[in-house]
Amino acid sequence: MAADSLGQHVRRVHAAARHGVDLFERYADGFPALDEADVPTDIAFPALSENPRFRWQSDAARAARALCEAHEGGFFACLMAGTGTGKTRAAPTILAGATFGDAWAKRRAFRMSLGLGLRVLATQSATEYVSDLGFNDQDVSVLVGQAPLSFAHGVQADEPDATGSESQIEIPDWLKVEMATGAVPDPGDEREADWLRSLSLDTGRGLPAFFEKILSAADPGKGKGPKAAAARRLVSPPIMVGTIDHLMGVAAPVNSRYLMQSLRVATSDLILDEIDQFEGEDIAAIGRLVYQAASAGRRVIIMSATLTPDIAQALHAAYREGWSVFAASRGVADHVNLLVIGDAPGSCRTNQNGETLDEILSESSEVTLAALKAAPPARRAEILPACEGWEDLVSQVDQSCRSLHVRNAQSIDGFRVSFGMVRMTRISHTAALAAQLPSGELDDHLRVVLCLHSQFPRLHRGWIETRLKRALTRKGDDPNEGLKSLCHAEDVFERASDAGVKNIEIVLVTSPVIETGNDLDFDWAILDPISTRSIIQAAGRVWRHRPAAGIHTNLLILGRSPIAMQGGKLAMPGVETETPRITGVGTPDLDTFAGRLFKDLTGNTDLSVINAAPILETTVPFPLRDAEIALREKMVDASRDNAEAPLGRYIRRVSARMTQRMCVVRKFRRSDTRSVLYKLVGDDLRDATWYRDLAPGTRNSELQPASEAALTVEIMPGCFLFDAMTERAWQEMAGGAEVEPGELGRVMQVEISDYGDDLEPVMTYTDFTGFTRDLFEDLFLPFGKAAKKQ
Repeated sequence: MAADSLGQHVRRVHAAARHGVDLFERYADGFPALDEADVPTDIAFPALSENPRFRWQSDAARAARALCEAHEGGFFACLMAGTGTGKTRAAPTILAGATFGDAWAKRRAFRMSLGLGLRVLATQSATEYVSDLGFNDQDVSVLVGQAPLSFAHGVQADEPDATGSESQIEIPDWLKVEMATGAVPDPGDEREADWLRSLSLDTGRGLPAFFEKILSAADPGKGKGPKAAAARRLVSPPIMVGTIDHLMGVAAPVNSRYLMQSLRVATSDLILDEIDQFEGEDIAAIGRLVYQAASAGRRVIIMSATLTPDIAQALHAAYREGWSVFAASRGVADHVNLLVIGDAPGSCRTNQNGETLDEILSESSEVTLAALKAAPPARRAEILPACEGWEDLVSQVDQSCRSLHVRNAQSIDGFRVSFGMVRMTRISHTAALAAQLPSGELDDHLRVVLCLHSQFPRLHRGWIETRLKRALTRKGDDPNEGLKSLCHAEDVFERASDAGVKNIEIVLVTSPVIETGNDLDFDWAILDPISTRSIIQAAGRVWRHRPAAGIHTNLLILGRSPIAMQGGKLAMPGVETETPRITGVGTPDLDTFAGRLFKDLTGNTDLSVINAAPILETTVPFPLRDAEIALREKMVDASRDNAEAPLGRYIRRVSARMTQRMCVVRKFRRSDTRSVLYKLVGDDLRDATWYRDLAPGTRNSELQPASEAALTVEIMPGCFLFDAMTERAWQEMAGGAEVEPGELGRVMQVEISDYGDDLEPVMTYTDFTGFTRDLFEDLFLPFGKAAKKQ
């Protein structure tokens, strides 16, 4: 109060702070969690798998339990298993081992948050936790929604809010929580109360009373309104799955609006999936989140098939410093239990005898690298000659698709069938190639084409990915059963019979959306070499489920990325993208590699077989990879040798954590671009029209009719896999239900960056190519003047 004496003020602060301390410290281990008996048996007590490919999971879980039983302390693990070896199951299994083997009995309760890089993976991963891993549906919730972007102009997310929210507790309107298999009951519904109550009854743990007091003060409904309901849904479930974006406000705590997210981070262990898909600056910001989790005494697991030592070392440094703070405040051992493992037998390493992270990382990598070299290859690759222009590239891809089909087709119902992918990087290139790639009856075979990227409406993208999942899950006694069903359902066999051909070539032209979270097994692929990671991750979608054969080439890498062909550099995206000046980090220079020919950028690295070896064997020169590592190391530097590095300062200096500077020079998903929302509006598919919002999520948000001239485009005739996509997708995804008023716009929408344009960007749209920024005519010459200058 303004008129309080100093003594009265101190007493008031003490009274309020005492409850906060209780909430974050005394009751931190009392939030809803699962006991050992509540966790699925295969997770709590993993049996040795009969399949040697997955045996590493139980080895790691048992090692984690033994390590934590023997040593009191924190827990930090690095999972470097290859694609398709079961990291989704392994992470909670290893976490369960560390949790229920903890030397401190008070900490033996399973409560976790899974942080993902892509929104589209949240619901998919939550569903897998229930359907595949066996967790109770009521114990798993998924965060949905998208945090609003911060812009170069106006109030920044890392600046004090002029509205005075420093003294408020704010639940963001975009933050929604659902159960893994569907929406939770509406706020205020008695079924919602039953659901929340069941979390406490099942686990014997509930929300502290002071938590309810916070909600009453923050919510206009005195703890009974929608914001309070959203907060309970965020904090209560033992298992939360969502994008890491929802938690990153904890790493930039400039006001109290992220208190609920802070409670989630402080009371649950953290698993970070595909950690290396983030840019270097993002990883530095994630390091602050890891520090906060460690300082609250939580466990952290990071994982990726292409996890590099610099990422592991930086995040471990953040965890180590955070745990020291926790240990000092609780009087527990200032020790961190470490575990590193790949999927190779014998690759599991711990610091059981006091080893450092560098030592066990090196030992585990050596075992994994030796196993990769000895294993039969699943993916044999060749680098194609570099093209001079777009027309040459389309022709090269056309011929390459045919060549790969001949080498890798499977016999299905009397036909020779292959399903391959062409992975581009930019959406304009993806759409252009899909539209221009010859299709239909070609000589003695039928080619059917499909396009997929992130600017498809949500309904279309979800339906396409669902159909691909069914067709390309190549497991069991008949690995081609799903593909055969797809060919029958889409009359592909009938089309081939009518054309009098026996060869069927199905081609997916796609963007990077295919690389992460899509557990698919293609027969072959053609890849745009924009980065080392993109090559390895995309290649992991080829011959993913079936035993390695290694007889024929099934991967072709373009001789030069179309991005370099168009602009001269590997930029936007790529390692040569200009870095923000505020970071103090310069942009790598690859000018010594004229033309950015991929064969030059590989140096002495042998890519005839594609696996994780180029990431592990860093002693062999690989200029592209080396430039990527050098840039990332500068961004995430947390070493003690560089006292001025932003992440190092943050984790080691209290003063740095009390200022905004560290949050500004290393910002998560830095972007000064706005987005434009396109939404199909109408009560009926037949009369719905496209609308657009130039400022979604802001006070200037307004839906207006989109330009019909730009969105009604006739596509060239071709042979496509799916037709009548909107109607069929709705019927299948909605289970045949009629379109509800307002429901169509929720699923038929997409947000697209305007890249700083002041006016509405010119967009084109078809069911086949989705939304793309370029005028449709320009898709056929996407390099424009840049190509003519070469």
